[in-house]
Amino acid sequence: MNAVEGGGPFIAATVGAVLIGASPFMVNLFASIYLLARIAMAVVHIGTENQMLRSLCFIVGLLCILGLAVMAVAAAI
Repeated sequence: MNAVEGGGPFIAATVGAVLIGASPFMVNLFASIYLLARIAMAVVHIGTENQMLRSLCFIVGLLCILGLAVMAVAAAI
């Protein structure tokens, strides 16, 4: 369950940003960083019990989703 918790908001924010016409470079940057953070989180979950690193990966992913959402709203205004 931990691997897919951010999937819905990520897809919604990304599709919204793309459809509303936000900067393609920034959308790709945030989406790429999000995906790398989720892969890193999976590696940390499987390989270690480092709670601080898990939290860091989660926060980076969350900030990317928020950035995508803010870009979508800003582009709509």
